[in-house]
Amino acid sequence: MISLQQGDCIELMKKLPDKSVDAVVTDPPYEYLNHKLDRRFNEEAVFEQWNRIVKDNGMILFFGRGESFHRWNYLLNQMGWKFKEEIIWNKRRISTPMLPIGRVHETISILSKNGKIRKVKIPYVKKNKYDLKKIVGDIKRISSALNNPTELEMMHRLLETNEVDFYRSRVSGITFSSRTKTSNQAVNALKGIVMGKNEQDIIEQTAVHNRKKQFHPTQKPTPLMERLINLVSDEGSVILDPFMGSGSTGVAAVSMGRSFIGDEIDDDYFRTAEQRINEARRNVELF
Repeated sequence: MISLQQGDCIELMKKLPDKSVDAVVTDPPYEYLNHKLDRRFNEEAVFEQWNRIVKDNGMILFFGRGESFHRWNYLLNQMGWKFKEEIIWNKRRISTPMLPIGRVHETISILSKNGKIRKVKIPYVKKNKYDLKKIVGDIKRISSALNNPTELEMMHRLLETNEVDFYRSRVSGITFSSRTKTSNQAVNALKGIVMGKNEQDIIEQTAVHNRKKQFHPTQKPTPLMERLINLVSDEGSVILDPFMGSGSTGVAAVSMGRSFIGDEIDDDYFRTAEQRINEARRNVELF
């Protein structure tokens, strides 16, 4: 299910039934930037709607910065939304060279009443693609282990089954499964490559700088939104973005099998979001 609506998000959210949304995933106006997109909004009214329409085991995830970000966390906390985690998005490049301190990160807050953050495995290459030192180190550890029969046997047993979660083998007194922690760096390195690594509170992902793919000045990259959505929802969940912008949250949600509700007040960006999300839906249906 996809529902895209153009207009004021407060009025549009009033039409949604109580406890009908699994997760809010959004990038609200920060309320201190000097351009037309950084519209001030009625924070209390928006949060009252979130409090009404999000399930008690649902999640609220939002980007923010400065005084408004801390105020939003406080206001939601007063409504019963508990802090769950803070995520740092490392953009790897500064936003602008004009600032006295080059800013390469954005902050993300995750709140819930009774919900839990999902434990997500990130594929090795996706997680470490910017960390050449880590990749080289793991390759060296695995290469050196090829001359060690015990380590080689443990790695072989790891690779010979797809059902690693239910797999048990005993090698030199070590019980090995997806939940086993070993002190063997080579085996742990290979284990990370095969099974992936747990998501961390710092996510490295380059921002959108390609002019042909950048439709909005504060556009979030789709791979980042996919990772965030995975932390706060399951397949089939209903995701709401009341400040949809150019639609990156919707593109990620649709691509990952979630239902999506998106609101956007700006006519031009609404049309862009609609086009991008419909294209993502066609790609999902095609494959």
